Amino acid sequence: MFSTANAVNEIKRYGTFRILAIVSVVLPLICGIIILYSWEDICDPTNPDRASYCKSIGNIRDYAPRFSVGPSSSCDCSRQELPDCSGNGVPIRGPDPFCSCHWGWTGDDCSIEDVRDPRNALIYLAYGETNGINTGATNYLDDVAYAVGLVNANLLANFSMDIVVLYGGIKVPDLETYEPFKRIRVASPRFPVKFVEVFLDFPDSLRDEFTKEPPGGGGCAHLRWATNYLHMCRFFENTVFKLPELAEYDFVWRMDSDLFMVGKYPCNPFEVFIKSQAVFGFVSGANSETPECQGPIKQLSFEYAKQNNFNAEHLHYMYPPNMTTYSGAFGMFKWSFFSSPQFLRYADWLDDFGLPYRHRMGEQVFLVNALGLFIPQSAIWQFGSFGKWEHKFRGSG
Repeated sequence: MFSTANAVNEIKRYGTFRILAIVSVVLPLICGIIILYSWEDICDPTNPDRASYCKSIGNIRDYAPRFSVGPSSSCDCSRQELPDCSGNGVPIRGPDPFCSCHWGWTGDDCSIEDVRDPRNALIYLAYGETNGINTGATNYLDDVAYAVGLVNANLLANFSMDIVVLYGGIKVPDLETYEPFKRIRVASPRFPVKFVEVFLDFPDSLRDEFTKEPPGGGGCAHLRWATNYLHMCRFFENTVFKLPELAEYDFVWRMDSDLFMVGKYPCNPFEVFIKSQAVFGFVSGANSETPECQGPIKQLSFEYAKQNNFNAEHLHYMYPPNMTTYSGAFGMFKWSFFSSPQFLRYADWLDDFGLPYRHRMGEQVFLVNALGLFIPQSAIWQFGSFGKWEHKFRGSG
């Protein structure tokens, strides 16, 4: 039955709908304008409001302003005196402690200003036939071309970096005319592309043993893993840090060849990383890993510290429910640390145990242990959000 009261209620109801409709359109526009004109502040990890960007775009389930693995005061590391880095660097524990200077500083105690632009690289690996096994290298290169095109389109900040495509086990008749390489160059109008041939192989000390009886990864994930995949694991735990072609760079960003950046990112990731004053940066990780996919790396790492008379920095806390692995598909590296004699000495010592082959141990496990030995937890940075990704192997995220 029609009444004045019903009419008023209907007007109120539809009026409310109109208001909500207007708000739903106008509010995102206002937020977009705020984000557009506030990138410089939002992209600054020292800004307490930086999480506003992470909350507006992308997935923040793994977001943390500073990754923490436990109270540092719980570890008695008094057996070793660490260097004075003048407040401008990270003291690195180990057999020969040293300062990893923050960007803009140099010298043994990080007291000398170093004013220059950072040299940045984004690296991919495409590997083909190794030990008679072919993984379909052309498919990897096609993935790289697609990934590089998305990076060029979706990194919105203006900055410089090289894209370095590392390739192994791929027959390339000519660097300039090889079609898969040409497609990658075409996909990258913003960033110069370099191609570097690399060699994936067993450690010298284990080559004879593994050649006679190829390892299969020790039952990790109940699978027998192809040898060239295990070579890839070893490559990112040892060989890559020794490449002379990467020695010219200050910061190296590594992504899987099939990790696709399908969402927009307004920041310069290198600038975010530099301002965080970190040694290593990651996006996500996990608080568990099956024993078959780790092997005895944690015991070996503690043994390495014992043999070299130093206490592990924060490795004691890298057990469930704390972080036990970093996502291996993405990493940001302060290259001067990862190519340092101290880091490489540990990587070479561990290399002789053949864990990537005996246990399919990936870099995500290796890095937790290496960093847990040498650097304070405050020097590990978790990026809040890189927008939307697709990992060909794992799906969207």
